[in-house]
Amino acid sequence: MATRTKVAMVRLSSMAGNHPRIATGRFEESAAFLLSELSPGSASLLVDCTQNRLCRRKEPLLELEVAFDPRDYDLARLGASLPRKRIVEEAAVGLALLFLPHLADGEVTRIAKDWDRNDFWVDWGRCLLEVSGTEDPTRLRSRHRPKVEQARGNPYGLPCFVSLSCFGDLSNVFSFHEAPLCVH
Repeated sequence: MATRTKVAMVRLSSMAGNHPRIATGRFEESAAFLLSELSPGSASLLVDCTQNRLCRRKEPLLELEVAFDPRDYDLARLGASLPRKRIVEEAAVGLALLFLPHLADGEVTRIAKDWDRNDFWVDWGRCLLEVSGTEDPTRLRSRHRPKVEQARGNPYGLPCFVSLSCFGDLSNVFSFHEAPLCVH
C-alpha cells in the first residue's frame, strides 16, 4: 500500500467561502452529521488521487484532516428529519466540495440539470463534477467505474471530476477524467 501524505487541515465550514455561488449549508450539515458519528470534532479522510492528473499533490494517497464543531449544527434535527440515504448523498457532496479547491483548484459554480449526467459545473464550464456516497467500504471501488462512465457521457464533451466517499471507513476517491474523443 502506498504511503499517505498529510495534505492539510481544513475547516468543514470553509466550503461556503470556496463555493460562494451555490448554497452549501445542507451539504456541510450532512457531512458534520456523519463525520461526528465516527470522530467528533475532527476526521482524517484518506483520499485516493491515483486517477487525478490535476491533483495539486503528486502523491497517490492523500490525508485531509477535516475540523468541525458538532455544536455548530442541529444534528439531532437532521437525523430525525431526513432519510439516511439522503444524508449520505448530501455528505458526499460536502466532501467533494472540500476536495475540489484543496486538491484540484476548482470552484463549483452551478448545479447541473438531470440530463447533464453530472451533479455540478466547475469553473463556469471548464469541467463537471459527479458525486456519490456510501457507508459500505466494499462498494466504493465497484461504484467508481460506472460513475466515471456516467460522467464522461455528458452531452457537452467536457472533462469531469468524480468524487466518491465512504462514511463507513472515511475512504474516498477523487479522480479526473478527460472527455471522450468524439468520432464523427
